[in-house]
Amino acid sequence: MEDIKAYFRKPEMEDIPLHYVDDANDFSSFVSACPDDYDVAIVGIPSAWGAQKYNPFSADAPDGVRKYLYRLCGDFHNVKIADLGDINVKNDQSPMAAVADVVSILVEAGKKVVIIGGSDYCNLPIVKGMSQSIGKINIVKVDSLLTLSGVDELEKSGGVLSAFDEIEKIKQVDCIDVLGYQTYLSSEDKISRADDQRICFTRLAEVQDNVQNIEPLLRDNDLFSISARAVRNSDMPSCVAMPNGLYGEEACHLAKLAGLSDRATVFYISDVYAQNESSLALSAQIVWHYLHGVDHRYNDYPVNDINNYRKLIVFDSRTNTEVKFYSNPLNGRWWVEIPGRDGNRIVSCKESDYVALTNREVPEIWFRHYMR
Repeated sequence: MEDIKAYFRKPEMEDIPLHYVDDANDFSSFVSACPDDYDVAIVGIPSAWGAQKYNPFSADAPDGVRKYLYRLCGDFHNVKIADLGDINVKNDQSPMAAVADVVSILVEAGKKVVIIGGSDYCNLPIVKGMSQSIGKINIVKVDSLLTLSGVDELEKSGGVLSAFDEIEKIKQVDCIDVLGYQTYLSSEDKISRADDQRICFTRLAEVQDNVQNIEPLLRDNDLFSISARAVRNSDMPSCVAMPNGLYGEEACHLAKLAGLSDRATVFYISDVYAQNESSLALSAQIVWHYLHGVDHRYNDYPVNDINNYRKLIVFDSRTNTEVKFYSNPLNGRWWVEIPGRDGNRIVSCKESDYVALTNREVPEIWFRHYMR
């Protein structure tokens, strides 16, 4: 792997005296600062690029989140974690080009990447970096807005969905799911444009109604990106007024489910308001839950051969095809083989999709993939 250390500078976080865990068992005891061998890399983006107007403090988020993350309990035994530090822009290189380079190098080397700090705009260089090594990219974005950008530079010429336009131009991007958006913050025009771009979105109420309903989406993620503005201000104060949103424990649960995915490669938490200690502490817990998921993966498909699972075949008279479902009885996970223009592919689903097809109903998963 290319000498990646040249891209980073050492974090400068303050030490906080928290007494709910002893020093021998806190997170820092499970993290290597100068690693030669690791599975997961923690990376900070100390830049407010794209958010200078609405959240300039996002540049301070990496070290602010670390000071709380390092004082949480460790309990990571199946993965080796390294904190590489904060991205240090080299010479005249732009911050976004540096982000893309770092992600590309790490993903190419087979590492999982946890990125802290920066604005929502950084999703674009992150995806560009991933596209160098991943054939098909599924993006799960948790946000109160229908956007993958900030609200400054990128939106001056294209509106709130302009980053979607840019990301969809990357041919490796297969699917974009936005979870937790709030209808009264998204005009009909924005929703219509998202539909035209084949972006799938799930309202906040639907996410909160039953998080397990969206577990298959999280299981198929390559990039899990969560904006701090997806969480209500009472749980995560920010410089943007968001009285409604996810509860803190819901955000942590989503992060853990995403980390449990055997496909998940990159995690990104953005728009953290570093001027508030509660926001930093909750952000640290969201990161911890994602890592806890990574540490407790089932090594399911695609790590395991799909043919090792129980196979159930349903004949669909409408398409005159046999549809193959697979289930792992050990954890209750389901998959389905769906025909497409580029051949059949296996995607995560729910048992209710299987039941619907056996009852001659259109499974929910069909609307996401077969009818796209």
